[in-house]
Amino acid sequence: MVVALAVALATVAMSGPLAGQGVAQGSGRSQPSPDELPTAEQRRADISARLAQIQVTLAETQGRAESAREAVVAIDEQRLPQNRAARAKADSDRAVPEMAQKELLIAAFVRGDPKSKHLLETLRDGAFDLSAFTDDVLVRTAEDQAAARIVELRQLAVRLDQEAAAMQAEREAKLSAAALASAEAEQLAAEKAQLEAELASVDRQIERLQANQGGAPLTGLPVLEDRPALAVKIDNLSPARPQAGLNQADIVYDELVEGGITRFIAIFQSTDAPKVGPIRSGRTSDLLILANLNRALYGASGGNSYVLDALRGANLVSILDDGGGVFYRDSSRDAPHNLFSSTEALYGANPGGTSAPPRLFAYRAPTAPVANGRPVRGVEVRVGDEPVTYLWNGAGWERQVDGETQLDAEGVPIAPENVIVQFTDYGSSAADSASPEAQVTGEGEAWVLTGGHVVQGTWSRPFPEEITMVLGPDGQEIGLTPGRTWIPLARPGRADLLE
Repeated sequence: MVVALAVALATVAMSGPLAGQGVAQGSGRSQPSPDELPTAEQRRADISARLAQIQVTLAETQGRAESAREAVVAIDEQRLPQNRAARAKADSDRAVPEMAQKELLIAAFVRGDPKSKHLLETLRDGAFDLSAFTDDVLVRTAEDQAAARIVELRQLAVRLDQEAAAMQAEREAKLSAAALASAEAEQLAAEKAQLEAELASVDRQIERLQANQGGAPLTGLPVLEDRPALAVKIDNLSPARPQAGLNQADIVYDELVEGGITRFIAIFQSTDAPKVGPIRSGRTSDLLILANLNRALYGASGGNSYVLDALRGANLVSILDDGGGVFYRDSSRDAPHNLFSSTEALYGANPGGTSAPPRLFAYRAPTAPVANGRPVRGVEVRVGDEPVTYLWNGAGWERQVDGETQLDAEGVPIAPENVIVQFTDYGSSAADSASPEAQVTGEGEAWVLTGGHVVQGTWSRPFPEEITMVLGPDGQEIGLTPGRTWIPLARPGRADLLE
């Protein structure tokens, strides 16, 4: 049963978001994925079929466990007590023939039999023996009958003891069967709960796909590029500003690294950028954050030995600064804040094995109201030591640092259409104990700023390869404004709404 459950779970897992996706060719573009919706619908059908099978098996297993427990109760409350009562009666009945012998002796004494005096003395001394009295026909007959009855009762006692031992063995077997069936039922119930959660996730994915058909997977805009996502690690120290390419990125994560500073992961898919950077080294947080993009391209300057080893086994295709001509140094800037590339060069270096990303968010019509939202002026977020403010300007959330609007390298303000403050715990990275690692699986609080409103909800991502679901207080996925989304990964309590 345990092996069967493991196989079933593996089968369902193989039908997950990594299965059935097209593989990119050397050009850097993936095969189109018009089958994304049918794949999700087939996955829903597979999960539903497995859930129906589990329901039947679970009922049968729970029935076996209950039957075994009822058998134990019957043994404890009926059969064993009956056996013990019969055994006690056999012991009591065995005393009756012995008493009859003693009563015959007393009767003989009363008749004046001279041998009875000696026998009464043995009775008094606890060594009762009728051997000297057996010449009396009445005594001999009574003795024979008593001896036969005693043998019969002893045999009955032996049989009752054997039955009691057999019932104890049966009881242990029933307890073991009940425990085994209960364990199987617990495994089935756990798998059922996991599949029900996955089914809910797939249902939401299908709803999103149906609502967003024809739009870019990472922005919801009508421009559609059939190619993998490209994630680039970008510097955020003061000497790195203004950065290039941030306004062209579909999604930007702001994550904590060492010493209270932050770095960006800029994810491109629908739009190109002629210049991207400054590009810096990777962290283990990146591998977790990007694990749900169907093997995205990942551009970074490098990483320590642990990160480089982890990248080789990650759900990413890495393009690192190894002197291959994909990266270059901008002589107008100081190292190490001067390494750049372009989306064209990075896509051109794609060795293959990448796939188009799934749709990460639900989008609403630009003029549709924000469900469960309330108007808000902005938010102050402290991912690292430097406070950052996002203020609504009527079209997007203008990013400000030290009270100044942050501009990109072309002098354009950074003002994404959406900001999702994803409150996230950090642990220590195995690559370096001083390096924070974002805990992006699990669940937590989320503030979604979109269309001049904020929706205070929750985020949930059960597994690294799963999409992060951002839900409102009604349990429904929050609809974003089609366009760019920035996601500050702030620790709990390190953000304040500006009403």
